Amino acid sequence: MRRLLLLMAAPALLAAGCSGSPSAAPATTAPPPAASPSASSALGTAAPTGGATTSPTAKPTRTDSPVASTPRCHTGDLSVKLGGGDGAAGTQYIALVFANRSDHRCTLYGYPGVSFVAGAEGTQVGKGFTRQGGGLIKVLLAPGAVAHATISGHDVGFFDASECKPVSVRGYRVYPPDETASLFVAAPTKACSADGVNQWKVAAIAEGAAT
Repeated sequence: MRRLLLLMAAPALLAAGCSGSPSAAPATTAPPPAASPSASSALGTAAPTGGATTSPTAKPTRTDSPVASTPRCHTGDLSVKLGGGDGAAGTQYIALVFANRSDHRCTLYGYPGVSFVAGAEGTQVGKGFTRQGGGLIKVLLAPGAVAHATISGHDVGFFDASECKPVSVRGYRVYPPDETASLFVAAPTKACSADGVNQWKVAAIAEGAAT
């Protein structure tokens, strides 16, 4: 009987022991950490997710133009001489004619540098010619072809001698556009040696020989 009572009491004691101990906390799963914003997201731009990207297609630059693809004329490619002249209202207009004496095409663009020179050493007289405004064009010269630039100014007799201080000059020193080597054009005349008096001008390169 005693053994029976003990067997009957055992389940009750086990139940009491289990209910008296603290229950285990239910397992929980922590949420995944939030992804940190990328640099592109911080700038308000979605970060790339892989795959091909596209960008606007740039318009092709034309390179088939003969003028665009032809190098400029260097001093060694050219010769220069005086062309036709004219005069109006006391002003002289004289063409400097450039010829391509090389065996290849080249271009001329802009203003030549021009000044009067005197003496065997080619000493410059007065200031260099100032640029005369006008349209600029790039001229393509085939071998043997010509272009010109017009120079203009007054005869020294137009000025008082004490103001002009005229001197004899041998001709012109001419720098083709963008070149540092010069050419000489013989043209014996007189020019004012006083700076700023009878300042001659030079126009931009134009097509052909002056008419």
